[in-house]
Amino acid sequence: MSKKIVSLILACFMLCGVAGCGSKTPPASATSAESAAGGGSGSAETAGSDKTTGSAETTSSAETASSAENAGSDKTADSADTAGSAAFSDKDSIEISVATWYIDPEINNRDDLIHKTVREKFNITLKPIVITWDDYFEKILTWMATADAPDLFTIDVTYRPNIFLPWVKDELLRPMPDDLSAYPNLETLFGRPDVQMIKVDGKFWCVPRYKGDVSGHPWAMNNGMYYRKDWAGALGIDEIVTLDDFVAYLRAVSEGDLDGNGATDTVGVSSGYSYGYVTSFIWRAYEPISFGSWQVDSDGKLYRAFNAEHTYDAALALRNLFNEGLIDPDILIQTTDGGFDKFAANKSGAVAFQMFSNDELLFDKLMAANPDKKLEDYIGFLNDFPNKYDGKSYCSDSATNFWAEVYIPHTVDDAKYERIMPFLEYVSSEEWIDFYLYGVEGEDYRREGGKIVFLTEDGLRPNVKEKYLFLNGFCELTLLFEGRKFSEFYTKYPYVGQMVNEYHDWAAANATPAPTTGVTYGINTPLLEEFVDESETLLNKFMYGGSAGDPKAEWDALQQAIRDSGVDAVIAEMNEAVRAAGRLK
Repeated sequence: MSKKIVSLILACFMLCGVAGCGSKTPPASATSAESAAGGGSGSAETAGSDKTTGSAETTSSAETASSAENAGSDKTADSADTAGSAAFSDKDSIEISVATWYIDPEINNRDDLIHKTVREKFNITLKPIVITWDDYFEKILTWMATADAPDLFTIDVTYRPNIFLPWVKDELLRPMPDDLSAYPNLETLFGRPDVQMIKVDGKFWCVPRYKGDVSGHPWAMNNGMYYRKDWAGALGIDEIVTLDDFVAYLRAVSEGDLDGNGATDTVGVSSGYSYGYVTSFIWRAYEPISFGSWQVDSDGKLYRAFNAEHTYDAALALRNLFNEGLIDPDILIQTTDGGFDKFAANKSGAVAFQMFSNDELLFDKLMAANPDKKLEDYIGFLNDFPNKYDGKSYCSDSATNFWAEVYIPHTVDDAKYERIMPFLEYVSSEEWIDFYLYGVEGEDYRREGGKIVFLTEDGLRPNVKEKYLFLNGFCELTLLFEGRKFSEFYTKYPYVGQMVNEYHDWAAANATPAPTTGVTYGINTPLLEEFVDESETLLNKFMYGGSAGDPKAEWDALQQAIRDSGVDAVIAEMNEAVRAAGRLK
């Protein structure tokens, strides 16, 4: 391990504390194109019905799974493909350690059908290593620095070339096989144009967690806004369409006593996970280009957007909202659950986060705090606001259709590697997708005339992640399904699925993806590798530092500090590197 990497790790620890590296997906931040999120299609498309429950049409082709009892059964969710089981049944069992989000630490004390299938198919024991959104980055960088990483782990570093490329250069990773013909699902995944950008020295060094996409705007779902529609009604606010409408609502919430506790102690808006979700949702109403993101100008030159046409307007608006007390004062120091907790406890009038199910993150909290209320009676969502200058509603987007990657460290020996690769192929398959969407065929559903018929008592979609706890952590190891319509997922709260579907359809018809470029992806240069980027810290201080000074003077000082950092030389060098790679003419 080089001293350069050790110093880089320390720098990343400091940056991640500010930049919100612990987001479920890249922080929906106004500070980088990559962290605004991205989307695409997984290795198999699966079309669902327009309902959140009941039967669904499907194009997926899972093989027949045998009917069996869930716990303690000696049966498995067998597929017609038994090659995996045959290939490893006469070999010694191997333990493979895995660090990923949501992994169940007790998986080996439970015996559901899907876990049993994986264990017997590959003759492996999976050792769970727990990581959280708060600690994963620090843990993994430390493990890599000390050659103590688990056999498989997930982290988002391909868009951080000053981390990813030194790992490759210092031979800290095991690459994927040159010949992927034995792994057709992975071969399809690696053949996608955006995935090709992460190839280094002619090899792939990780498996990207690729998104499912049915809308053409798959990353729009990454940055949404929930609000208290009952409070809006009580305030006489019929609808919130524009940012001005939203600010009026936030101001009324902050100045009023809508929770009835006799105090004006409710903030206007809080943020799920990190500050980036609030920042980005409001930012796009002024400036569609993310602060500091790589962009290409009309002359074909690469630049970083520290001062786009309306960047100052966006930053100033957020500064003013924060100083007025309409944005959560703890936004830069909150815990992962802080913004959710405030919203559930009637201490914020809105919360920015992703437009997915979020049952365990948000809606379980709301139901626990308000057990006598129905979600549909008091929770609503907002569409992206029209931009104040061109009238377009910009939604979150990214240059790639994946976020985060699965890595195999160099400490994995050949025996483990030969077991890991077929396992990664399996969790990238249509059969695996069907486990997540429907459960086990014959146990949870059957196919009937091209449709899925669920075998639950009420005929509704089963909660597969509750029934098969193994799926927590493993269901999205190499594929992400967040871009799909929510009709294809179980939710404890059908109204949540309705909101997600409504926003999905609105975005597909009305939203414009925010500008991004992928030409810099996976490219590193000597100056970039050494560069310590403080621009996001400077921006956050400007917006959320509480300063009452002259904003224009402070903005000019911010811009000067960025120039003084040496970023112009980095940009010049990157222009040469991108052209040398054939990505710009």
